[in-house]
Amino acid sequence: MLTITLAPGKESRLNAGHPWIYRSEIARTEGEATPGAIAVVCDHRGRFLGQAMLNLTSQIAARLLSRVEEPIDGAFVERRLREALARDGRSATGPGACRVVFGEGDSLPGLIVDRYGDLLVIQILTGGMERLREMILGALQRVLGPRAIYERSDASARKLEGLELRTGFAWGTGETGVWIREGDLAFFAEVAAG
Repeated sequence: MLTITLAPGKESRLNAGHPWIYRSEIARTEGEATPGAIAVVCDHRGRFLGQAMLNLTSQIAARLLSRVEEPIDGAFVERRLREALARDGRSATGPGACRVVFGEGDSLPGLIVDRYGDLLVIQILTGGMERLREMILGALQRVLGPRAIYERSDASARKLEGLELRTGFAWGTGETGVWIREGDLAFFAEVAAG
């Protein structure tokens, strides 16, 4: 099992709720630390602090996913999506637009999901979320039931994670432009062009 141990005193930010671990805060790594791998995070005494996506090529070396020991699988991703959708009046249906997933704010670091009517747009920014990509796409289909999912993983942050840029339909096909409503106003959103 991949484990990272923090240097003494470096767990205080994590314990206060911050989801990032910087490379300089890690005392040692045990196991194969491939970019995006899930690692157990321990303090310098060996106490469990959580599970994180690890990428030692980035200054932000680990991004916390969970504060309990649990499988990081399709059911985990689906549960986190449902929790995100239940917050702040976010909606899975309707003619409007909304952000469904706010990355770290929804405990899915490096994942952004926007809904434009029945079209979803995703952005995957970290190696860990890249490894979960197929689970994410499946969970989005089950939870939100879109007609298509368009990917805009073209932000420069992906390069810092050692990832290539990617755009295009991740699932489904069709038009990339969609009319949305905000109150009494209609807007045309072209998701491929931004």
